[in-house]
Amino acid sequence: MKRFRMKSSQEADGDAFSTSLSDLMAGLLGVFVLALAYFMLNVGDIQNQYTGNTEKRNAMLKEIKAEMKQYDVDIQIVEDQGIIRIPAGVLFESGEADINGEGAEHINELSQVLYRVLQEDTYKNSVDTIFIEGHTDSDPIENHPRYRSNWDLSTERAINTLTKLEEDNESLKQLKNAVGNPIFSCSGYADTRPVTTDEERKAENRRIDLRFTMMPPKESSR
Repeated sequence: MKRFRMKSSQEADGDAFSTSLSDLMAGLLGVFVLALAYFMLNVGDIQNQYTGNTEKRNAMLKEIKAEMKQYDVDIQIVEDQGIIRIPAGVLFESGEADINGEGAEHINELSQVLYRVLQEDTYKNSVDTIFIEGHTDSDPIENHPRYRSNWDLSTERAINTLTKLEEDNESLKQLKNAVGNPIFSCSGYADTRPVTTDEERKAENRRIDLRFTMMPPKESSR
C-alpha cells in the first residue's frame, strides 16, 4: 500500500514562492519583449523618415538646378551634403565681397526659383534651415582696406548673398520652418573647409554654398 506524505507548511510556502517568482519573471520578460518591439518599430519609422527626407531634399536640389539651368546658370549640387554650390567667381571679383553685375542677375534668378520650389506642396514645411556659407581659398589677405582676413571676407560674402536674395524677393524673409523659425541663416568659414587640397585647383574652394537641412523625424504616435 502506497503511503502519502503531507507536505509541510515550509515546503508549501517554498513551492508558492517559486511559482510567484516564475510568474513575475515571465511577466517582466513579456513587458521587455513588448518594449523592445515598440522601440524597434520606432527606430524603423525614424530610419524611414530620414531616408525619405534625404530623397526629398535631393529631389528639391535637382529641381532648383533644373530651373536655374533655364537661366543658363549651371549651379552645382552635392547630394550627400545637401548643398547647392555657386563658384565665388560667378558672384564676386577676386578679394571682394560686393556682388558684381553678373552675380546680381544670378542671385535675382535664384531668389525667384528658391521661393517657388520651397512653396511647393511637396517641400513646404519640410526644410529646417538653409545655411548660406561663404568659403575662400588659403591665400592670405594683405593690407586690404575692408577685410582683415579671409574670415571677414567669407562672412561678408555670405551676408551679402543673403541680403541680395531677400532684397530681390522679399517673400523669402517671411519663410519659416515647421516650428516657426526663419529658414535662412549665414556663416563664413574662410579656408577651413576646402573641397580640394590641390593647389592647382584651389579656385574650387572659393565658393558660396547653400546647405539645406530638413526637419528632424518625429517619433511614431502609435
